Amino acid sequence: MVFAGLAYPIRLAGRHGRIILIAGIVAGVALPSLAEQLAPYIGPLVAILLFLAVLRVGPKAATGALGSARRSLLIVLLLQCFLPVCLALILKGAGLLSEPLAVATLLMMAAAPLSGGPHIVAMTGHDSAPALRLMVLGVAVLPFTVVPVFYFLPAYGSPLLVLSASFKLLAVIALAALAATMVRKAIPTRLERDASEVIDGVSAIAMAVVVVGLMSEVGAVLVHEPLRFVIMLAYVFLLNFGLQMAVALLARASGHPNAAPAIGVVAGNRNMALFLTVLPPELTDNLLFFLGCAQIPIYLTAVALNGFYGRVAPIGKTSSTSPP
Repeated sequence: MVFAGLAYPIRLAGRHGRIILIAGIVAGVALPSLAEQLAPYIGPLVAILLFLAVLRVGPKAATGALGSARRSLLIVLLLQCFLPVCLALILKGAGLLSEPLAVATLLMMAAAPLSGGPHIVAMTGHDSAPALRLMVLGVAVLPFTVVPVFYFLPAYGSPLLVLSASFKLLAVIALAALAATMVRKAIPTRLERDASEVIDGVSAIAMAVVVVGLMSEVGAVLVHEPLRFVIMLAYVFLLNFGLQMAVALLARASGHPNAAPAIGVVAGNRNMALFLTVLPPELTDNLLFFLGCAQIPIYLTAVALNGFYGRVAPIGKTSSTSPP
């Protein structure tokens, strides 16, 4: 009875996950002191989100078939290596490679998919398994895809330090997947549906807490430099939603409409917080502000682009092609 009483509000949070995420953004901006207190817990919460993502879809759906893994790897290489290297070449040619905003954009595009990406896809009503596969593969190959990108940014961190941080994150993913596999095996088949609803609720709450912690730098800028906040916010919305929509449409055109929402979400929503540990202190403030503003389009994706993804891949219709 106690568990049932606790499960109901958690399931309710899952059903209204979009509202929970918006509340997290508002709290992060309006309560900067709370954001600072929650910041140290972001790492453990990200690990919990990884665990919940695998637990929700199951290890088989997370890894996928060999053919799907090949396609997923190709997508990851295009997003995390080819795209940022092309951008770096353009920025170098324009003499903008040393600009803080250019560096932040480059690091965002070189980052692995956001750990909460599968949960965002689930909130749109689409299959989150492709997003989970792309996220796992993205982190696995990050130690290698980031090297050519950091070749253009030798002053912004050591590639060896990035490799070390990437391998640590990969270890966290492996442990989270192992723990999720063990827990999922213990869940009776008849309770899987109820368990999924509880997982969605816990995920929504965890993501809301994470975004509060990441918004610690945004509140002060909003109060003292509102124009700077508005300009940066417009930029990150254009960058995030532009990537999502363009990549999702390309995925649909290439014959994978069912996976298009997942591919679009992971394309625009990246985990660039990993790079903060290897950057010089003088760049930290600029990147934290960019990172904080970037959370707003991330956590509004399920609301703002729900209709777009519904048109790209109508829920209930299936395709004969295998998803990435």
